[in-house]
Amino acid sequence: FKARGGAEKKLYEAKIDFFKEVDPKESKYTVLPRNVPFVIKKKEEGHFWPRLIKDKVKVHWIRTDFNKWKDEDDSDYEDDTGDMDLEAMMNNMGGMGMDGG
Repeated sequence: FKARGGAEKKLYEAKIDFFKEVDPKESKYTVLPRNVPFVIKKKEEGHFWPRLIKDKVKVHWIRTDFNKWKDEDDSDYEDDTGDMDLEAMMNNMGGMGMDGG
């Protein structure tokens, strides 16, 4: 993920090694004033991952939105992206200095 932000339009870049492969076409993100929430879709269906990234370390700039958390054994688990509207998000990104994603 790469983006420019702040008054100086500083370049920020993060490389995340996920626990397993993800599906970039089905994954989504939204650019907000203070954060960039992501919905990451696994490439392969199956069991829930025990964690998001390969390493068992705490990454201070990655947080879980527990309001959208679903346990593996929840009977009402739905495979959706919540209230993210990718088309509206892309229309609102004009002029935001995004270098890619």
